[in-house]
Amino acid sequence: MLSRHRHVVPEQTSSNPPSRSYPGSSRLAVRPSSLKNKSSSHFGSSRGLSPRTSKSVGRASSGSSEPIHSSLRLSAVSSAEPEEGATTKNRSNSWSGTYPKMQSSPLLSHDKDATDAPSSIMHWSRAPVYGTLPPKMRRPSVTLLDNIAWVFGGYYKGAGTSDIYCFDTDAMHWSRPNTTGDPPSPLGGHTATLVGRKLVIIGGGDDETCFNYVYVFDTTLREWSRPIITGREPSPRRAHSAVLYDKKIWIFGGGTGVGALDDVWTLDVSDINNMRWKLITTGGSQEKEEPCARGYHTANLAGEYMIIIGGKSQSRTCLWDIWFFSFVNLKWLAVDILKTDLHVRSAHTSTLVGSYLFIQGGYDGNDHTSKLLTFNLHEMRYEKRLVCGTPPSQRGYHAAVLDESRLFVFGGHDSKTGFCDVHILDLAGLAYLPQVTGFEVDCRLFSEEYRR
Repeated sequence: MLSRHRHVVPEQTSSNPPSRSYPGSSRLAVRPSSLKNKSSSHFGSSRGLSPRTSKSVGRASSGSSEPIHSSLRLSAVSSAEPEEGATTKNRSNSWSGTYPKMQSSPLLSHDKDATDAPSSIMHWSRAPVYGTLPPKMRRPSVTLLDNIAWVFGGYYKGAGTSDIYCFDTDAMHWSRPNTTGDPPSPLGGHTATLVGRKLVIIGGGDDETCFNYVYVFDTTLREWSRPIITGREPSPRRAHSAVLYDKKIWIFGGGTGVGALDDVWTLDVSDINNMRWKLITTGGSQEKEEPCARGYHTANLAGEYMIIIGGKSQSRTCLWDIWFFSFVNLKWLAVDILKTDLHVRSAHTSTLVGSYLFIQGGYDGNDHTSKLLTFNLHEMRYEKRLVCGTPPSQRGYHAAVLDESRLFVFGGHDSKTGFCDVHILDLAGLAYLPQVTGFEVDCRLFSEEYRR
């Protein structure tokens, strides 16, 4: 049975790894001992699951999609260790004129701040991070490869970054690898899709401009490139979504800075050196039944379907609707939701955890929220789940990835300030695992007309 490759980030001489000898470290969230066999606890991963579930369970993130796995091993990621007084004046992809903040030891919880973590209940905690810390992140992309979350971009208070940061989800260590090639200009609201061991960056923008260009970042060589792509290009956009299916990146919606979009495009990545754009003609299960134009929604891959949740419309109204898009017949289907169970969300994250979508934070039409919603894809309804601990503060425009039985939330913004923190939702693996690993989208939920 396959298990993921372990990538160890070399320690910096000025940094100390987390240790149980630190005060308060006994209250750190740790992986249950029953989950030491990683191949048995892949939430949302096709590795180690039966053929029935392998095609329909995927790891997702905001603006990211399910990876095509390879057997290559990720080379070591090193932190930028500057000399005293050094600057990045000559770096083309720096956030500002100085090196980022260094955290030499983990920030650990104090007894008065920590909460108990029952083994059978999901639990929030703040990650005790250290290393080369990233700047405050609004609309970044985060993509998980092995045990490393690759964080790119983000915009905050008129300033953006085109740096890559790496977060080791086991060591809780931040680093900034040196890169070569020409990176994109600083941007946010883009998508980053993992194809093999390369990140395909599409679109995004700054506070004033949107782009439609495509960049590729090789995580092994740590090299940027801008490929030549054939076919008609989509319009420049940000706040769109992307998922990977059948060796194609499927793009939906987004905004131009002036209006919202409702189109679907594919980028053929079967040969990443010869990619091609294509506009997709879509339909609904009923006449004119398709999602309205929107941005700041989420898209998740589940089997042969792309699931769209919420977002912000052309009139800047926050949306509550949920749509399924079939890759087989290229049709949309709206999910019927009880009027008493509507949840407005935009700039949120939605992560596939087996047969559930975990919807975290975002804007609810009145204010940013820290609430966690769980949507049952078997029953097509929201469910209440007991969660303990301290959740992330109210925020939107953050990013999230699932690493086995832990959901990581990165950065975000709450209209007043930005964040660069990391929060962990421990899914109480052993108690929760049986409920989420056996999952397929039930086509019987859809009409016969839709299935044709």
